[in-house]
Amino acid sequence: MIFTASGFNQMASDLRQRKVASVLHGEVKQTPHGQIISADDSSGYLHPWHCRARFEEGAWRATVRPGLVNGEEVWADSERITRGGTVRLSRWNAGVFPPEALREIAQERAVKSCEILLLTPRITSSQQVTFSGGKLDIQATFNAAIFGSSKRYQLTSGANFQELTEPTDLDFYNGTAVEPPFDVLRLVTAFAMAPFGDDGETVNSTWTIYFQYHVFWNLAHASRQDMGLELEPLNVRFDTALAGGIGNQNPAFTDFAEIEAERIRAWFAQNSSKGEFWSI
Repeated sequence: MIFTASGFNQMASDLRQRKVASVLHGEVKQTPHGQIISADDSSGYLHPWHCRARFEEGAWRATVRPGLVNGEEVWADSERITRGGTVRLSRWNAGVFPPEALREIAQERAVKSCEILLLTPRITSSQQVTFSGGKLDIQATFNAAIFGSSKRYQLTSGANFQELTEPTDLDFYNGTAVEPPFDVLRLVTAFAMAPFGDDGETVNSTWTIYFQYHVFWNLAHASRQDMGLELEPLNVRFDTALAGGIGNQNPAFTDFAEIEAERIRAWFAQNSSKGEFWSI
């Protein structure tokens, strides 16, 4: 194979950038055939969000190893988890099917579960829609009051986890859209296992707690709405008289011509503040 000088230099630069410089609790050895990476797993390293359980004041509580969201601390029970905030595991779901790693020891034993959830408040919007003379006028107003009464990132527990229901295009159009006040991430599932012979009614200090992790690293979060707390209403007008000869009285959203309907849907999408979490 023939290389140009610039091509060889670029390849050498790419290889240098791909080299592993160091390993947490391990080492990297350079050999003529490449790198040998070894790691010591006996150091006791625990990933962010790792949990330990303790029973106190009649309930199990989870101590969560601190992780960050957007570089900010996370709260639990009105205290930062870096300063001792813990999650009370008090809403248990009965009759659950444990993960494969627990199935053997769970045989003939009562098992319950609950979820540790990460919440962040979000801006919500409401719409006023009027139709007159072939003109569709929409005003969206925004509410960020929840940020004054809720921590930016907080942990809580719940018996179950389910994706929050977001309003549809038609909900926005009808002015009936109700957005969830939080973005929610399923962080950890706690399984409580009763001792043999326990009837499984009450999760008490004799039960054993196991944790199943869904996240292992620090997190980032971003919302579709990043407008601070000074939220001015948004106004828009669509000329529906030009949209395929639509009638002028009380049109249904689905009656609009396809191009006009997509423009309206795109505008409503800007009103939603649904955000996403991801690992970093």
